[in-house]
Amino acid sequence: MQYFWNRLVHRLSKHPIAAITMTIVFTCLLFIPLGLNTWNAYQVFNRVIVPNFHLQQLAGTIIHLDEALTMSARMNATTGDTRWEQRYKSLEPKLDAAIKESIQLAPNAYEAQGSIATNVANLLLVEMEYQSFDLVRQGKQAAAATLLGGEAYELQKKIYADAIQKSITAIAAKIQNNQQTFSQDLLFSSAISGLSLVVLLPIWDVIMRL
Repeated sequence: MQYFWNRLVHRLSKHPIAAITMTIVFTCLLFIPLGLNTWNAYQVFNRVIVPNFHLQQLAGTIIHLDEALTMSARMNATTGDTRWEQRYKSLEPKLDAAIKESIQLAPNAYEAQGSIATNVANLLLVEMEYQSFDLVRQGKQAAAATLLGGEAYELQKKIYADAIQKSITAIAAKIQNNQQTFSQDLLFSSAISGLSLVVLLPIWDVIMRL
């Protein structure tokens, strides 16, 4: 091996400028695919991974706000304190906005039929909850509590919760798939870097001997 390197150095020493020029060009050619792949990974991170983190946050927000609305309506019916109604009405737009943003970021996670079922169940739940607010203002707390503890309310609550859970599961699958793709891109980029290093080190070793 040493004899081979010495012979190569001897041959290249006759044309040092050409040897160095070719080595620089070859180095640049090796780093072009590495640079392109790195740029692609950066684009994927901004276009896919960052929205994925936001989707995960939205999923948690949707579950939290849904339970907070149910609790507020039931506490209003139980205590007769209208501050719970005010809390409900302050949270309702936030839940609506979170669901709409989640649909915008992951439309495939909300299938047509599932979306319809979710909307219908949500409308019926809101209607019953607002009806309970009216009953409380009329002094009929027991009727309001019975309404929100009845089978009809629980059925729509289950339909709504199941639809939301299916959407969240689909979002989780989408996030996992995107993360796997991103990991593969990073692995490919690392492989190109390692290969480039293996190829370039001996070449530049020869050039440094000139």
